[in-house]
Amino acid sequence: MSTVLPKQTRKHSDFRDRLFYIGVALFFAVLGVGLQYIAPVLSYDCRRDASGAVNCTVHRRMYGLIPLTAQRLSRIVSAEVESSSYSDERLGVSIYWRFMETYYVLNLVCADGTRWSSFGSTEPMGQSNPALASGIQELLAAESPREFHAWMAEKVPLLVGTIFLAPAVLLVLALLLRILLFRRFDPAGLGGLMKKK
Repeated sequence: MSTVLPKQTRKHSDFRDRLFYIGVALFFAVLGVGLQYIAPVLSYDCRRDASGAVNCTVHRRMYGLIPLTAQRLSRIVSAEVESSSYSDERLGVSIYWRFMETYYVLNLVCADGTRWSSFGSTEPMGQSNPALASGIQELLAAESPREFHAWMAEKVPLLVGTIFLAPAVLLVLALLLRILLFRRFDPAGLGGLMKKK
């Protein structure tokens, strides 16, 4: 009896430790997915047709892969960029620190009064909001059918969301690897070979 109890206690503690690590991985995965839901990768598919109308479809995708929603903007009449700056100043013991960021928001206005605004971007990946506005403005000024395709993502939410998701992905891959290894390993077949010998 004295040898059974420590083994059971060890098994329970190992199980609790595994549950803790799984819970931590899932918690960070939920944070990463939530962050990507708030600030997903945006892709723009725009074209000017033969009648001169400029239409865009804005796709929202988590991590650039998982589709969320798409918004169709018909007969765009203007593409403008709105900017706002944020600054902060702090004085330490011997260091004066000044921090300043400029956020850019893309505003698209349609002929029927529909208005679409992107989220504020300060460190973009892909195309910046000013570059997107310039590309759509070129379509508005063009005299023949053209297309414009681009994507943008905010660097910090994308990188942080990916890092937070990594532990859960590694956990799932380890579980799949373990299942595959157990399927390939056949104890009954190995036992039969041992009996023949």
